[in-house]
Amino acid sequence: MDRIYTVYRQNKRGELLKLPTQIYLSKNIQCGFECCGSTNPRIKESGTDTFYIVSDEFLNDFISFIETKTIRNIIITRTAVMELKRKYINTYRRLSIIIDRYNLFVLEDIYYESIYKYVEENKSTGSTYYDMVSMWYNIHNMKYKYVSVHSQREVRSEYSMGLFISTVYSSVLPSDSIRGMYVCDKNMEYLGKEDIIKIEDRTEKGFISIEDRDSGGILLCNIEGYQMCISIPREYLNRAIDRDYVIVEVLTEDGDARIGRVISVERRSRKPFPCRILKVLDKESGHILVEPEMNNLPNVICRLSCINGRTIEDISDILLELDKRVLLGVVEEWSVNEKYPVGYIIKDTGEKESIEAETAALLEHHAILDQPFEISAVQELPNEDWTVSHNDLNEREDLRGYPIASIDPEGCIDIDDALHAKYNEDGTIDMGVHIADVTHFVKEDSNLDREGRIRGCTTYLLIEGLICFLLY
Repeated sequence: MDRIYTVYRQNKRGELLKLPTQIYLSKNIQCGFECCGSTNPRIKESGTDTFYIVSDEFLNDFISFIETKTIRNIIITRTAVMELKRKYINTYRRLSIIIDRYNLFVLEDIYYESIYKYVEENKSTGSTYYDMVSMWYNIHNMKYKYVSVHSQREVRSEYSMGLFISTVYSSVLPSDSIRGMYVCDKNMEYLGKEDIIKIEDRTEKGFISIEDRDSGGILLCNIEGYQMCISIPREYLNRAIDRDYVIVEVLTEDGDARIGRVISVERRSRKPFPCRILKVLDKESGHILVEPEMNNLPNVICRLSCINGRTIEDISDILLELDKRVLLGVVEEWSVNEKYPVGYIIKDTGEKESIEAETAALLEHHAILDQPFEISAVQELPNEDWTVSHNDLNEREDLRGYPIASIDPEGCIDIDDALHAKYNEDGTIDMGVHIADVTHFVKEDSNLDREGRIRGCTTYLLIEGLICFLLY
């Protein structure tokens, strides 16, 4: 069975083009659960009987929560992914990385004949597309419960408690009334595309680096192998925060010295940051001002929603408890007339000053993956009784007679570097460096190969002068 799938694209002149595409609908698409074959590993880990079909607008609003695994049990549809690509390209890029990194399940609803028929039959009910996908799931697999979740801009409703990990979180942005109490008239509106094109000859793009919140920033641009440094005074930062991808207008240029101002933030930095409560702005509604532990980030207004199942009515007890916890926050937006950016408290990593909590916050801030290997990857490892085969001996040079010693420290669990030194008859010394051939066990596009691609490198954490553990 075929269907017409329509994609909308915008050309360089800003015109919206309708591109209908005929696609083949399949009856054999994985739904992610055992009824259609194997269950996705992330779904197996959920430990619950309720799953959430999330809209593209919800994904855009809560992408930081998904990055830090604070939102759980979600099913992402291909429709939502494609809508993100069309409407919010930066969020789409972030989601693509998350899907690959955490091996999240994506329902190929666009190509699923059963879903297409169900949606067509129920279009007149007034339900949203994601409502209908959740209804289809409830009919398709009655072993679990499926609920659609939308952005507050789409459907005003309370989010289910099971959607968020039961720690500290703020699932709504601060109210306009609180934000309006802290105004700033020194900022300028970001320029639109047409205005930027007019001054294109004196603009540069790049990631801004800000050393501390009381000073300016630096933009480093690599242009055809030449690195350009643009200094941005504090008064010209224009709501840019550290690691934002910005457009800068060069105001003055004297040799290699350039001074510029931020005229647009193309991509806001979403790095979670450890923070503490600096001030309670409104006790009744749970509005607080948090101060990042890093001195290069601004203070952020957040709104508390809940802690461990308790409501905002228990705000006094909640605030006392939060003062003893390591919190993770994230900046969501910063409007032109506001003194502070607004964001969310997305996680509490544990008790303040404990090694475990501080370590977890550090890993989250630097986006270091800390999760077990997939079972499918572990199953590809050689058995403990593995020995070198005759074919390996025939194809490789045998160096077992050399005096080889490892240079890895005592207690190391991945011994992979070694040296040898041997006197030759002519008085010279033969020295060799030995590196483990890991690729012998890692085949291209295997599950182990995927894990290696995602993780990239081993991370050593230094605690009290000792390398205490490894993260794979």
